[in-house]
Amino acid sequence: MTGHLTLAHKLAISLLLPVLALLGFGGLTSYQAYQSMARAAAMEPMVALSVASSNLAHELQKERGMSAGFIGSNGRQFASELQSQRQQSDRALAELKIHLSTGTTLSALQQLQGLRTVVDGGNAELGAMVDSYTRIIRQLLTQVDAAVGLAHSGDTAARLAAYSAFLQSKERMGLIRAVLSNAFGADRFAPGLYRRFITLEAEQATYLERFHHLASLEWQEQYRRQAGNNDEVTRLQQLAHERADTGGFNQNATQWFGTATRHINQLKAVEDSLAASLEQHVLQLYQAAATRFWLSLALSVVVLALTLALSLWLMHGIRRGVRTLHQGMLRITQDNDFTQDVPVQGHDELAELATSLNTMQLHLNDLLLGVSHASQRLFGNAEHTQNSVQQVQLNIENGTGQVELVVSATTEMAATVAEIARHASDTFGAANDSILRAEEGDHDVDDTIAAIEEVALALNEGERRVLEVAQHTRDVEHCLTTIKQISERTNLLALNAAIEAARAGESGRGFAVVADEVRALAMQTQDTAADIDGMLARLREGVESAVSAMGTGRDKAGYSVEEARKAGGELTTIVGEIRKVNEMSEQVATATEEQRTVTDDIQHNVILIRDGYQATLAIAGQLQQQGAAMGELAAQLEQRLARFRLRKAP
Repeated sequence: MTGHLTLAHKLAISLLLPVLALLGFGGLTSYQAYQSMARAAAMEPMVALSVASSNLAHELQKERGMSAGFIGSNGRQFASELQSQRQQSDRALAELKIHLSTGTTLSALQQLQGLRTVVDGGNAELGAMVDSYTRIIRQLLTQVDAAVGLAHSGDTAARLAAYSAFLQSKERMGLIRAVLSNAFGADRFAPGLYRRFITLEAEQATYLERFHHLASLEWQEQYRRQAGNNDEVTRLQQLAHERADTGGFNQNATQWFGTATRHINQLKAVEDSLAASLEQHVLQLYQAAATRFWLSLALSVVVLALTLALSLWLMHGIRRGVRTLHQGMLRITQDNDFTQDVPVQGHDELAELATSLNTMQLHLNDLLLGVSHASQRLFGNAEHTQNSVQQVQLNIENGTGQVELVVSATTEMAATVAEIARHASDTFGAANDSILRAEEGDHDVDDTIAAIEEVALALNEGERRVLEVAQHTRDVEHCLTTIKQISERTNLLALNAAIEAARAGESGRGFAVVADEVRALAMQTQDTAADIDGMLARLREGVESAVSAMGTGRDKAGYSVEEARKAGGELTTIVGEIRKVNEMSEQVATATEEQRTVTDDIQHNVILIRDGYQATLAIAGQLQQQGAAMGELAAQLEQRLARFRLRKAP
């Protein structure tokens, strides 16, 4: 599927997924950092709104307490302080409006002016007034609880929850201040007011415990350091418990209010410290998130740019190296040029590949030079083989002529032996008439001696001819040994050429074909030489048998001559020795029969030798043809090698 793509496109595709992954990871990291920054940025106005709400709640708590004291004293106390406190509450309300323009809180605060009018009229019911202020304050404090729900950091949520718990505890302290201001102003608890006092104390303790559970050690230490000294408040609260049923507290409501206010102011100082710490924490969160966002964004851009730049640089280097290798391969495969090295650039795998290509080029150059030299030697050896085969053919033709002479001689010798056998039979038949034909027998004996001597001469000549055949056979064997050596060297050279051509790959395919043809021709030459060698071995055995048989015949012929001469010498005593003559004639007949058998064997073996010479002559013709084919193949190989531009051997 990717076969039509270039290497640059393939590298670009291989880098696409990592680059996309890098973009995705960088984008996700930047997006997460941006979300954290956005959440931290959203927390800042929420915290500011919470702080402004808590400030207004603090001022309304004081206003609520003074209003309770004012109502409890029937307007005799807190008149001036209440007006001053309302001004502070209005300033806190104006600050809150900066952070909040619409919503439930403003809707509730719009009822504040009507509530103040009711308090100033002196006909306000204490519980209803306190509840009205409390509802406004609680709605303000819900802003802090809402900020807790928007916090995405566990630490921030814990800080906001601790801050909210502290504000609720401080709110309960403000309610306790208002309740006891009323009780001390009236010198007794109004119906249900003590129960409310107990409930407020329990709620205050619960919220304070929650604050200690959620707050950090630093916040807890701030609380102990700034608001831990509240012995007078504790004493007055204990006094209220002790005289709750009887009344008669004998405590000035204004004094209690001042004492409680100082404690609440201490709590306010803690609240301000907590608010400042919370605002600083949110600011640090925003700054850290912003730093992470811009850092991740910048890092992603830088890494992406570096990745792309490095990838382009690497792709350029790889393309340049591959182009150099491609040009070198084209020069070798198309131009058959082995005279130039491929430039080696750098030390990477492409440089190693270029070095290996140069090494292979040198190796192929040496291989082709070796094949060229081998082909030249092969061509010379082929010519030498042809000359040797021609000489072998000439020798075989001469040997064939000599064998033909031996065949003729053995034929004549067989006829002579048959004649001797016939004469021996006649001699044996005429023995009974030997007395009467002594003179004739003497003449016949002389003839027999002459014939046997001729047989001996013929046997000597046949033995000499057979020995010449044996000598020619040895000459042929020597030529065959030379042919075998040449074919073995040719086979080895062809095998080496085939191995080196296989290493060369496609560029050596033509050499491999030529090498296979040369090796097949060499193997065929070896097989033919082996066949000739077998025939010569059989011829040698026949010659040895013929020589042995002829020697035996010659000995027997000599023996016959000697005996015939003795018979001629004893013709004068032939009558007395007639029986000896009969016996000797019988022996001559038997020996002549054996001689005839040996002569037949010699004739048969010589015929076999002639046939072997003729077969050898045919094989020599084949060897000559194969030598010519080998020379032609060597010439073709040399022509193909001439196409290559090779470096000269050092």
